[in-house]
Amino acid sequence: MFMQVGLREEDRDALRYLWRGNRRDSRPPEVYRMKVLIFGASCSPATAIYVMNRNAERHRHTHPEAVEAIKKKHYMDDYLDSYEDEHRAITIATQVRNIHREAHFELRKWTSNSPAVLKALGESPNATEAVEIERTERVLGLIWRPQEDRLAFNLDLARIPSNLLRREAPTKREALKIVMSLFDPLGLVSPITVRAKQLLQEVWRRGTDWDDPIDDELSAAWVNWLTHLKQLSGVTVPRCYPGYSRARKLQLHVFTDASESAYATALYWRAEDDDGRVTVTLLAAKAKQNFSRHGSKRRNKEPSDRRWRTSGNETVGGTCPHTTPPCRRGERRQLLSAVQMGHSTAPDGQGGGQELRQVPPEGGHSTATDNGRLASLPTGASSPAVYIHRFGLFRPAHSHRGPE
Repeated sequence: MFMQVGLREEDRDALRYLWRGNRRDSRPPEVYRMKVLIFGASCSPATAIYVMNRNAERHRHTHPEAVEAIKKKHYMDDYLDSYEDEHRAITIATQVRNIHREAHFELRKWTSNSPAVLKALGESPNATEAVEIERTERVLGLIWRPQEDRLAFNLDLARIPSNLLRREAPTKREALKIVMSLFDPLGLVSPITVRAKQLLQEVWRRGTDWDDPIDDELSAAWVNWLTHLKQLSGVTVPRCYPGYSRARKLQLHVFTDASESAYATALYWRAEDDDGRVTVTLLAAKAKQNFSRHGSKRRNKEPSDRRWRTSGNETVGGTCPHTTPPCRRGERRQLLSAVQMGHSTAPDGQGGGQELRQVPPEGGHSTATDNGRLASLPTGASSPAVYIHRFGLFRPAHSHRGPE
C-alpha cells in the first residue's frame, strides 16, 4: 500500500538515504531520495490512509455505501465487513475493490464464510482456511474459522519449553514470557488469563530472581493453569451476534464485580425481535488482578489527590456491600465513557436484586458518579438502552451481601 503513494517533489528530501552498493572505497556514498512512502516512517500510515480516503471521496456520488465501507471498515489495508445477505456483500465488496483499483490499491486474498461471495470476488470457493486475527508469535492467539463462522483460540504449545510441559517449575523469566504472549483482545477467556497474571504477581511479591524456578506452591498452581490453558483449543464462540440485525429492541447489559484478588466486567447484547424472541450474546469482557496490599511503600502511600481515591464501599454504579479494589483514574474514566448511565431504577427482581440503571431514550445528557464527582455523558437519541449491574463475578466465599 505504501509503495503506491507518491511523494511531492518538495517533500522528497525528508526521505533521503545514502547508498554505497558493493563499493567499499574512500569515495563518498551516493545520495538518493525516495519517491514513494516507505515502511518504517511514522508518517506513512496516516498519509496512506488519507490518500485512500481522498480517493474514495471521489466516488461518493455514485457509490456512497462503498465509500463509507472504505472509511469506516478498514484497518490500514485490511477490509472487514459483514452483511445480512450474499447479494449485498458481493455488490459492496466489488465496488470497494474497484474504487481501490483506480488508485492502484489491489485487494487480494479475500476470505468469507460464503462460497458464493468468494466465487464472485475471484477466489476459490474452498478458500476458507482459518484466519489469524493478529499474525504474531504468541502462545495463545485468536483465529476466525470462516466455514463455521466462529472465533476460536490458536494454542501453539511448541512455543512453551518442553520441560514446562513435563510439569517442571518455570523460572520467573519463562513464566513472564508465556503470560505476555497471551492474545485475547475481546477478553473471552479472561478467567484463564487473569489467573496467570495473579500467579505472576505472586512470583514478584515473593522476590524470586529472574532465572530461579518458582517455589513448589506456585509451581503446583502453574501446572494447574497450564491444564486449563490446553483446554482452550476446544473452545469456540460465534463470530456474529444472533438477532442483532433484526432486533426491535437492543440492550447492552454490563455486569461488574470485584474481590480482593481481581475485578472484572462483562458486556452482553440483549436483542429482542418483533415476535418477542430474545437472544443474549457475550460482547466482550475485561479482568484485572488487584494491586497487592503487600506491595512497595510507594504504592501504599496516601495519594496526594484525594479526588480520585476509591474507598472500600464505592464503585462506579453506586455503593457495593463488599470491598472494591482501587482502580486507576484512566481505567475508571474509560469505563464511564463506555457505560452511559441514567437515573431510572429497574423493577424488583431484575439484575439479581442489584441496582439497574438505564440510558434515557431521548437525546440530552445523562449523569454518572465517579467517586462522588459528577460526570456529564452525552447520549444519542438512537442509542440502545444501556444497563449496568453489580453481579457476583468474583464473589469470594467469605463475602457478605447485606441489604442496600
